[in-house]
Amino acid sequence: MNKYLENKNIMFAGIAVLAGILFYAFYNEVIIIRIPSKKTAYNISEIDRQKKRYTIYFWKDGAFGKDEKELVSTPNKAEMLTYIITNWLSTGLEEKTQKKVQLESVVLDANQVDAYISFDRNPFLKESSTHEKWMWIESLLRTIRESGVNIQSVTFLIHQKPILDHHLDFSRNWPVTGFI
Repeated sequence: MNKYLENKNIMFAGIAVLAGILFYAFYNEVIIIRIPSKKTAYNISEIDRQKKRYTIYFWKDGAFGKDEKELVSTPNKAEMLTYIITNWLSTGLEEKTQKKVQLESVVLDANQVDAYISFDRNPFLKESSTHEKWMWIESLLRTIRESGVNIQSVTFLIHQKPILDHHLDFSRNWPVTGFI
């Protein structure tokens, strides 16, 4: 009888260890359990998405360069601007025209015509001239303007606060029409 209880305790201990391992894996998302559902709901904005060619402009070697990108198009302006600006930033890194900057957020005003673009750090190098900074801004504004997203002005931010710069005033918004 004692041997029977000993085997039973070993079996329960083994089951408890196995259950603990499974719980740990589930808790740390190594194992994902999804209950299948017969109902499938599609978000309308996901149905409206399609690929479209966009021109990304950048300033390099004293002239505007351009690159064609195929991006997912969506009717949501903020989401579309996020796609465009993210690709514009990655194109700038590929072309070695700017330092590494991440887009934090794109927010539109209530009228959907003014965009607030927030980056994770200052996009300009300390030694950048006013002209280089201006062309950086102009290339982004031109990319937005040519994309067909109906935006009138852009406010540039770092961590949701205006960019502090000795050469340019970022406390006000910049018209998408640009200055050139």
